[in-house]
Amino acid sequence: MNLQAFLNAKIKEQGLSLKKLSEITGIALKHLENINSGNFDDLPPAPYLHGYFIKIGQALNFDGEGLWQHFKHETEVTSSGPKDELPKNRFL
Repeated sequence: MNLQAFLNAKIKEQGLSLKKLSEITGIALKHLENINSGNFDDLPPAPYLHGYFIKIGQALNFDGEGLWQHFKHETEVTSSGPKDELPKNRFL
């Protein structure tokens, strides 16, 4: 199952829309739409995406970290540098 099919299935399981998921997670709707449509060129750098996957996983009851690792290995992710991470309090 590809990323888009997986996310669509999880969103339907929870009875949500992308707009509602955006409200729950605080992730901009345009980023959720880009992830959902496979438009990875218009997504922010890896530290932000990593946080997004964690938040989406929490909202949809799945392992966001595991999905991030799969996504990172399957897709060319834009990196912001060798120590690619956000401040520890960025995603509470």
